[in-house]
Amino acid sequence: MEVNSTLNQIKLNTKNFCLDGDFVLNAIKSEDYFENDLCPEDKQYLEDNFDNFLEITKSKKSSHYLYNLENLNAHFNQYSSGTRIKDLKPLHRLGKRFNNRIRNAAGMKSFSKNQKNILSLYSLFDKEGWSALFFNDSSNAETKPLKKVSDYVKLHSFSYNEVMKKQNNILSSLMNEKRKSQQNIKDAKDFFFPFNQASKFYVVYDPFLFSSFSYNRNTKNHMLGHDQRMQNSKFIFDDNHFPSSINDFDKKFLITNNNQHYIYSIFEKILRYAEWIKLTHNDTKNYPTIYFCSKTKFDKQEWSSVESILLSMRFLKNVSKLNFKKRVKIGKFNHYINKGTFEFVKKMIDMDKLKLIPISDRKLENGKALYIEHDPILHDNCLLTNYGYFNWGNRDNGFKKALIKKKSINTRFSTIFQSKEFDLNDIFQFFNKEINLVSKKIKKVGNLFEIN
Repeated sequence: MEVNSTLNQIKLNTKNFCLDGDFVLNAIKSEDYFENDLCPEDKQYLEDNFDNFLEITKSKKSSHYLYNLENLNAHFNQYSSGTRIKDLKPLHRLGKRFNNRIRNAAGMKSFSKNQKNILSLYSLFDKEGWSALFFNDSSNAETKPLKKVSDYVKLHSFSYNEVMKKQNNILSSLMNEKRKSQQNIKDAKDFFFPFNQASKFYVVYDPFLFSSFSYNRNTKNHMLGHDQRMQNSKFIFDDNHFPSSINDFDKKFLITNNNQHYIYSIFEKILRYAEWIKLTHNDTKNYPTIYFCSKTKFDKQEWSSVESILLSMRFLKNVSKLNFKKRVKIGKFNHYINKGTFEFVKKMIDMDKLKLIPISDRKLENGKALYIEHDPILHDNCLLTNYGYFNWGNRDNGFKKALIKKKSINTRFSTIFQSKEFDLNDIFQFFNKEINLVSKKIKKVGNLFEIN
């Protein structure tokens, strides 16, 4: 296993979208229907879905790309012709918004003729970027290359019919920012609905991910297999006291008789998240980077950042050596392992695409402890993708029991489409900082032991 400490930045996609002029025109033409309360009660979902599009195009800070503008421009020209046109509906909020922005070139960009081929669109996306494609007809000549680029870089793509439909409406679900409990689910992908879009990275945070029950009677928890840490005991190694060699570390952090049990007690939790990632990503050419984050303090037992990183390295090395077993016994319970997910995780480790990020407690500049200062972020389980943040309570137990009972639990989330529930900038900045701090220390520790 090759260890490379170079970590990609955890970056949230922009709120800039690529909009088909015919999509916008369809929405504008339907606006009068909703403004005059012509929508019957059994079709209320249509107005709700229209309001969603109205909401995501509201911000003046966003800079959207527009293409296929011929019909949309012709429609707006009717309002400036000075000639009264029969049956021409007045412009309302959405219509006025786009008419003014196109006319004033405010918050709207269009593609030049030499930017419409597929190669230049890839280049343009890398430079400017948009975070979702909204199109009217996938067979349209101008839509095809944009759809190809969006699919390749794993962005959401919505047709007009998909945005306006009643059932299984992804955009509507993403903008709802909540999902109630007791919804039928069949697997991890259903649990994390509507986060079903692939991402360039995945951050999974579980405060107790690196720990579980210890078989050592003198201790309550183990940390990635280490079960000799007593309550309130001092660190053996820390930033001021590195081990002199890998043998020095191994002698003081002995591999226990319960090592196999401890490996699977953590690995089994990781596999549950990996199932969702594997089902969601489904791309064997471009693998994501996965960050599994955890606290390093459990009850009154605590491990330093250096100790945690070394234990993480040893844990990944042990997992990479595992042979597949369909069933493993952890404590009193049998756990069934999916072979595809098992092999996916091992491959990600071998490719150095799976990172363990121990988040250690420390005093901040304001004198407060990190765990206390950032408790709103660090208390519950959560995950991050390049399009949003997903949160749930009851920790791993809630996730595990939901999969067993095939029923969802209450979940909350915010995305690039709607972010009223959580402050995405604050959350992404926090995890970015912690991942970068750990990455620097991984490099220092890795160089010490010549792990690369």
